[in-house]
Amino acid sequence: MQEKAKREDEQSRRNAEMQIRKEEILLKLEEKKQKMKKVREEKKEKQKKEENKLGEESSRIMLEKEDKVSLVQNLPPPRQISPNIRDFHMKKRKLFEKKKRKLISIPDQFLYDVYGSHPSKGPIPNYKEYSMMFS
Repeated sequence: MQEKAKREDEQSRRNAEMQIRKEEILLKLEEKKQKMKKVREEKKEKQKKEENKLGEESSRIMLEKEDKVSLVQNLPPPRQISPNIRDFHMKKRKLFEKKKRKLISIPDQFLYDVYGSHPSKGPIPNYKEYSMMFS
């Protein structure tokens, strides 16, 4: 009988402790939720303030632009390049790019010949394919 009473007392004590822990945990969760709500509200307020500031700045800038007197009113039309000159410049640019490509390919060949590989391109490819690429 005494053992049963002791067991019941221990069990009721454990249940009471568990109930207290549950309540504490629930209180902590509610506090966290409230803190998160406050943080969200503060973020929203900050965003609204920033948006208001940006809106005021943009409206102020627009007003300043409207207030300024435009000094240059009559600009001459942009200079037209004759087609012959344009073609000449295009040909020059293509020739320069071709020369640049040839100059770049020489050191690659040197690296392949001397070291047998290239630092960024790896080992030497099939020589027939290689000669086809640069011929």
